[in-house]
Amino acid sequence: MTAPHGDAYAARQEANDILDAFEIAPRSEWQGLALAAIRADPTQVDGYLAAADSLPQGSTEAATAWLAAQELARLEAGGRLEADKGHLWSSLHARAYLRASAGYAACCFDRREFEAAIAQCRRLLILDIEDHLHVAPLLGISLLWSGDLAGFEALRNDCEADWRPQWLYVDAFHAATAKLPARDRNPRIDRAIFSNRYVPEYLLSAETNADGIDHYAPGSGEEALAIGASRTGRLWRSRPAALRVLAGRVGAICK
Repeated sequence: MTAPHGDAYAARQEANDILDAFEIAPRSEWQGLALAAIRADPTQVDGYLAAADSLPQGSTEAATAWLAAQELARLEAGGRLEADKGHLWSSLHARAYLRASAGYAACCFDRREFEAAIAQCRRLLILDIEDHLHVAPLLGISLLWSGDLAGFEALRNDCEADWRPQWLYVDAFHAATAKLPARDRNPRIDRAIFSNRYVPEYLLSAETNADGIDHYAPGSGEEALAIGASRTGRLWRSRPAALRVLAGRVGAICK
């Protein structure tokens, strides 16, 4: 039985009010508020996105929430997924699908389901060629962790003009760990350092978190903190030898 239009509107409004509270609530309250929003309106995509964000990433529960959000968002986006392919971010009605897909890709990575993460990332880069959600770095990390070096080299060619530090520090990690002559290795690491000179400090220190940093200026310390706390930071810290190479380049540049 279909709910009357007024009831549906009231349910959506209640869910939106709860999600507004979610935005300013401490993390300890996120899960309860997200579930309350879903109960208020089970058809509201943002409730599932909030629930997925509130759960431990890499958990079965988070993966389930991301998939639920992705499916609801797919239905909501409809034909826009094909009609606006390549520039899907420009469609406000389809951004939830991109966010859900990116969240699920990251969750798959945390679950060490690298092939699933790679497939999601590649699909996202087809739908949004400008990569508003920084999917290319996650794809690069997933390819490196899975041992697909040929796939990583292909991605490097696609990202040749990408000067974002989020990507450049992934590329620099590959350069630092591959058996490359210094004339090939050093320029790639230096390019990352010049893109944001604060990042090495966070990579070379103990892992931190970037809670509360939602926006930052390119090249800023806040951006560096976000990168250091990200999966890219985790990648670098997994290889102390790579960190020594990075520290060496920082020292050479600062002479």
